[in-house]
Amino acid sequence: MNALDTRVVPPSIQSHAEDGRTALGKEALKRAFLDNLFYVQGKFPALATRKDYYMALAYVVRDRMLQRWISTAAAYTRQGSRTVAYLSAEFLMGPHLGNNLINLGIRDEVKQAMGELGLDFDELLAEEEEPGLGNGGLGRLAACFLDSLATLEIPTLGYGIRYEFGIFDQEIVDGWQVERTDKWLRFGNPARHGRHRHALRYAHPRLPQQHRQHPAAVARRSAGILRLRGVQPRRLLRRSEQEGVLREPHQGALSQRRGGAGQGAAPGAAVLPGFLLAAGHAAHHARANGMDWDEAWDITRQTFAYTNHTLLPEALERWPLGLFGRLLPRHLEIILDINARFLDEARIRFLGDEARIARLSLIDESGGRHVRMAHLACVGSHAINGVAALHTELLKQDVLQDFHALWPDKVSNKTNGVTPRRWVVLSNPKLSELITDAIGDGWIKDLEQLRKLEPLAADAAFQALWRNIKRANKQHFAAFVRQRTGIAIDPESLFDVQVKRIHEYKRQHLNILHVIALYCRLRADPRLDVPPRTFIFGGKAAPGYHLAKLIIKLINAVGDVVNRDPAVRDRIKVVFLPNYNVSNGQRVYPAADLSEQISTAGKEASGTGNMKFSMNGALTIGTLDGANIEIRDEVGAENFFLFGLTAAEVCAVKAHGYRPEDHVRTNPELREVIDLVRAGFFSRGDTALFRPLVDGLLHHDPYLVLADYQSYVDCQSEVSRAYVAPEHWTRMSILNAARSGKFSSDRTIREYCEDIWRAKAVPIRLLTQDEVKAGILQ
Repeated sequence: MNALDTRVVPPSIQSHAEDGRTALGKEALKRAFLDNLFYVQGKFPALATRKDYYMALAYVVRDRMLQRWISTAAAYTRQGSRTVAYLSAEFLMGPHLGNNLINLGIRDEVKQAMGELGLDFDELLAEEEEPGLGNGGLGRLAACFLDSLATLEIPTLGYGIRYEFGIFDQEIVDGWQVERTDKWLRFGNPARHGRHRHALRYAHPRLPQQHRQHPAAVARRSAGILRLRGVQPRRLLRRSEQEGVLREPHQGALSQRRGGAGQGAAPGAAVLPGFLLAAGHAAHHARANGMDWDEAWDITRQTFAYTNHTLLPEALERWPLGLFGRLLPRHLEIILDINARFLDEARIRFLGDEARIARLSLIDESGGRHVRMAHLACVGSHAINGVAALHTELLKQDVLQDFHALWPDKVSNKTNGVTPRRWVVLSNPKLSELITDAIGDGWIKDLEQLRKLEPLAADAAFQALWRNIKRANKQHFAAFVRQRTGIAIDPESLFDVQVKRIHEYKRQHLNILHVIALYCRLRADPRLDVPPRTFIFGGKAAPGYHLAKLIIKLINAVGDVVNRDPAVRDRIKVVFLPNYNVSNGQRVYPAADLSEQISTAGKEASGTGNMKFSMNGALTIGTLDGANIEIRDEVGAENFFLFGLTAAEVCAVKAHGYRPEDHVRTNPELREVIDLVRAGFFSRGDTALFRPLVDGLLHHDPYLVLADYQSYVDCQSEVSRAYVAPEHWTRMSILNAARSGKFSSDRTIREYCEDIWRAKAVPIRLLTQDEVKAGILQ
């Protein structure tokens, strides 16, 4: 903040213009900002902090969002529209302010207004606390979907949990991940609107009923609301919190069915694209409203749809029957009743096949009785979908094979997507300006229009502009890395990036093995002709996942050695970016040259980081896994660095008896790499530190790191050869962005609405203040 703050003066009461809370002009925005600073917060400019200024600006945006929400609610109420109720235990929304300014179309006006008041716009944005209401992929996908639902004007309400503390803040201490409490609410939340306590008829006796409404997604005319239920984290298990969240839309839908504006509407006015205890809740409420079982069950199945997001067995939730019965006894009774009726139906279809019936059962009887939550979602939904083409096929062939045999038309694919408003327009403004100058701004809401860039991919002048923007993004990111980690990185080097949750199947350890191999090569031959490369890692490990935390330690340990070695430190650098979150993602995606999408084939359901990198012009090195396959199909095989076994080959290798140590014995370079780690070269002589990781690779290697090693390092050599030809690399970069249109979440939402949710857009007309005051909503 500069010294010109003294120019900010309290507004006079007469300074209000018409519609002062909703106008979008620069002068009106300045007046609203001063109003909020003085009248809402009671702050004199001379005493106001940067946080006070941020809050004042956030209130300006909230007023304009509320105008859109009121207008949206009025339109939906008048038309009795079918509504999407998006229920999720996670919403990783990221910082609101900058994204909402983009979607309102006033970012430039606000930036100019703040500058005229002597305030640094970027510093104000940096004051926002990021709500950590999720672990990563699913929570961020939910946020992208809310953005697209608002943009497409689909009637929507989001329902989630307002955690007192978010996902932990990650610090790196001596190379280890250390978790700190994420107190995201310590300064309040200007986006929040408190709701009065009210009794839900079927409320859990200990579950708080306080609501917080957040205008969570906004477009030029419409807005979506995210309703978060406050919980006391030490009072209830997480399942009860989720149970409370799932309860609310059913009451609204059933109330409409009984009478009033919703009477005559299709059964199931709420639609769920996700998971969990949906069937039990809907049946419980419906029976309490005087319906018989068959009618209640019909409403349940018409209301809900199930999206599967994982192929990992440990991620398909199973809850011990005893715990379930103690926590939710009535729900368990209903689930057992659902199961009995369902198995009667299944026995008619699979007469005499009791092994299949046992696999289909909602209750797992092997090794202790458990409720199979994914099975419950399949039975209680009218549709099931996967989130990438390969993922959906693997669901049909493996995870949900028996359900697919029972209902062959029930499983479909809806490939995930991400919102270009946040991940390109907000994150990469200079690139957005270049694209808009070249093809107009229609691409922001219709990403397929990026195809118009293809003729420019080989244009020398356009390539030069593209490279200049990438260089500037890398310079900004390098400054950020220096400030956060103290490590100086070369913006002219190849930025090789892997940022995602730390997990063995995502194979960050395969990446670091290549770093060690390259280090050994450069030590052996300093004249080796390879381009300088900066390896950038980021991501959090689950607090109890020791091997994942050991991978983080290994990455940092290798970085300590490599970055200090004068023989190589100008050729390669290793950076672990702490506390990776949405804000850091907005910095790293525009700066990346190479996107690491190297999970074991058949393990990643979809992935969305791969899409964000591609939209920003990064090239991908990856396996045929998740959405990588479709990205490669779209951008062209020649613009994608492919390596590794396919999902079918992975299964075949394991079926024939995989011996990971054979790959080490027959590969001298890999043996040297493993021996360095095992001998304590990266752990100050401590041979025990990384032994669990090394032994796991040599004797088990469940994710085939060693089997894919040679293919991976050979592919990395192709990357190096391509990078030293800047015109060729830039052409591939432009084509990756130009052909990323399929991966907009707008496309995904349209497909859900057309094929599963049966929801239609409702055009929104913005109401004026006078119309609201006149009671037009009544």
